[in-house]
Amino acid sequence: AKKLLCDDEKDTLWFRGQAVCSWNLSPALFRGKGENIQKNYVQAYELFRADSYGAVELFGGIQTEADWISYMQHYFVPTNFMDWTEQPLTSLYFILENYFKDFCRFHKDPIIRECRSENKKNRLEQDSVLYVLNPERMNEALGHTSVIPNLSIPENAKKYNHYLIPSLDKNDYDSIGEEMPVYNGGKIKDKLNPIAIITSQLSNRIKAQRGHFVAFNTNVFVPDSMSKVKLQEVFDLEKIQQSIYDKNQEEFKPFLHKIIIPLKCKEDLSVFVGEMGISLARIYPELHNIGEEIASKFN
Repeated sequence: AKKLLCDDEKDTLWFRGQAVCSWNLSPALFRGKGENIQKNYVQAYELFRADSYGAVELFGGIQTEADWISYMQHYFVPTNFMDWTEQPLTSLYFILENYFKDFCRFHKDPIIRECRSENKKNRLEQDSVLYVLNPERMNEALGHTSVIPNLSIPENAKKYNHYLIPSLDKNDYDSIGEEMPVYNGGKIKDKLNPIAIITSQLSNRIKAQRGHFVAFNTNVFVPDSMSKVKLQEVFDLEKIQQSIYDKNQEEFKPFLHKIIIPLKCKEDLSVFVGEMGISLARIYPELHNIGEEIASKFN
C-alpha cells in the first residue's frame, strides 16, 4: 500500500477498518434515507450541546463546531465526519471488536451492548476491509490544497464552513450530480468534494485512537431527478476515486487502497491485535472501561 500511495517515505497514511467489506465508504450522516438531513443534523447538534453540558468527557474546553462534531462522531451521533486513524492496529480493532468478548459483554451503554450482541454472528461471518488513505494526495486530487486543514482554527472554519454544521437556508446549497466528483469547466469543483481534515485533540478517545477525519459537504441539494439515488453511494470515497481514474487514467495517482481481510483470518488476527496491546480500554480509555477490563481479568 505504501509503494502504491506514497511518493516519499515520510508521506502521511491514515487507516480505517470496516467489519463488512460490502459497506459503502461514506459518512454515517449519509447512510439514512436522505430526507431532512440538514434539519435533523442541526437538531442533533443543538441537543448534543445542550444535553452534554457538564459531562466529564468535555474537560478540554470545546470552542468550535469542528470540535463538537468530532465529539459527536466519537459518541455515536451520525455526522458528516468519517473516522480515520494514524494507527493500523487501531483500525484493525474496529474490524475485530466483536472478537474482543468484553466489548459486547461489558459495554456501559445497554443499547450498544445489545446491538453488538445481536449483530455479532452476522458481522463475524463476513469478510472485512482495511482502507489505507494518503490524505494529502486525496485533497490534491479532489481540487483542494494538499495541506490538511485544521478546522478547529477559526479562519479555517470560516473558509471550510460547508464541511461543518449545515445552513438551513437552501440558497446556500450546491446541487450534486449522480456521480462525484463534480467537474466545472473540466476542473474538479473542490467545494463539493470530501476533504481530509484534522481537529483539536481534546477528547481522550481521539488522542488514544490518533483520530482524524474525512469531512463531507453538508450544504448539498439533491435534485428531484435524484430522489431515488442513495447519498451513501454518491459520496462513497472508493467510487469517487474510481471516477477520477476513469476520466484521467494517464495522470492518475491513487490516494486510496483497499485490503480485504478474509473471514478465515479474522480470529487469528484478533489474537495478534490483542497480543500487541490493543484492547477496549486502550481504544475507549474512559474509567469505566479501564475498571471493567481489570475486573474481567479476575472474573
